Amino acid sequence: MRHRYRFLTIIGCTCGLLLAKAEESPSNPWELASRMLFDDARNAFEVARESVPTDETVSLGWAVARLNEPPVTRARIEQVRSTLEPLSASADATIAQTARYLLARIAHTRENVSSLDEVYRDYLEIHEERPTSPLGQLAGAHAIIIDLTRKGASQADREQAFEHWSERAFRFDSPEDARHLHQSLAKLGWHYKIENEKLIPHIEAFLESGVVTKRLRRDLEARSAWLTHESGDYPTALQRYQRFIDNNPDDARVKIMSERLAEVSALLAQASRS
Repeated sequence: MRHRYRFLTIIGCTCGLLLAKAEESPSNPWELASRMLFDDARNAFEVARESVPTDETVSLGWAVARLNEPPVTRARIEQVRSTLEPLSASADATIAQTARYLLARIAHTRENVSSLDEVYRDYLEIHEERPTSPLGQLAGAHAIIIDLTRKGASQADREQAFEHWSERAFRFDSPEDARHLHQSLAKLGWHYKIENEKLIPHIEAFLESGVVTKRLRRDLEARSAWLTHESGDYPTALQRYQRFIDNNPDDARVKIMSERLAEVSALLAQASRS
């Protein structure tokens, strides 16, 4: 059984609370975890737990380190779950929400989950409680994937889900989580044939994030130009065809892009004369 967990984001989401309670030094468990030294971090958290067994921040840190420390076995998951469950009821809102998020991620990524409805509700609840917090936005980014990929959902259901999350994506304060959400909406919207006009803004927002590989940027620039052309926005299509040609002079698609640019230019010239 193989699992790949990416819970390091939790450190960033809760650093204001968690790092403020510890000294900033190389031996700080949270500092070790942020450097991906999870074995060392787990050992340091265990020492801290022996000294202050009731410190919820330390227990949470131990859970984060333990989940990232390979190999992740079923026994370890259950061990971490037993630590997180009481933390999910903590009087400290940040600790409780972080523990609940981690429990949702465990349920989402483990094998043989028969239904994701409960996981979706957990993500959505965390997101709606604190929609502007980094953790709330991270939960929202996971919720959209579940919402749009539900088995048996109708096209109308997917379009409604897309519009719901599309509106929220542009209100995200966390650039990283907004980028992931725009990427998910762009990819899933294309797969499920969402209308061009609704899909294009997410492609462009993802491109503007700057964190895009060269190959993916080329593909997205081409897709954005084609979709904009198909939508009938010829002035913008002209700009986007030209952007692709300028940015990717050696790409095999430059020839067809140049032909389409000429086509759009002719349409615009004809419109201006009429």
